[in-house]
Amino acid sequence: TVVGEDFGLYSAEEVIAELDRRQAAGDLDEDERKDILKAFEAVIEFTDDGQVLEWARLPEGIGQEEIDEALKAGEIQAVKDGFFCLNSRPWKYVKGAYYYDTGSTRELFGEQLSSWDELKPDEEGCIPYASGMMLLKRI
Repeated sequence: TVVGEDFGLYSAEEVIAELDRRQAAGDLDEDERKDILKAFEAVIEFTDDGQVLEWARLPEGIGQEEIDEALKAGEIQAVKDGFFCLNSRPWKYVKGAYYYDTGSTRELFGEQLSSWDELKPDEEGCIPYASGMMLLKRI
């Protein structure tokens, strides 16, 4: 997100402080604040059967009928514990390293590159994910 003039990875505390500042200045309404903070509620689940499931909290006021329709239409993949699964993708273990399929089409100088990214913990044990746009922490 953006904090001040800088776009980058920030802790929830840093983002909340920035949102407080923006809201006090009248540059942010409550709905925008809630939307931005939703990113910190996301859950990325690595299943034993080799899938990475991306979960988001169900929006307030969504009824069972709407959930059932979204499931039937394939708009969401699953619902549990107040979350819905937005996406699933495979992960694998190869030669001592973990990887997940980003689903991205990549090329360099006309040569097709792999869509698989390594899941490699940083010095604090967090794993860069989504092309480095998220840092995952074990819960």
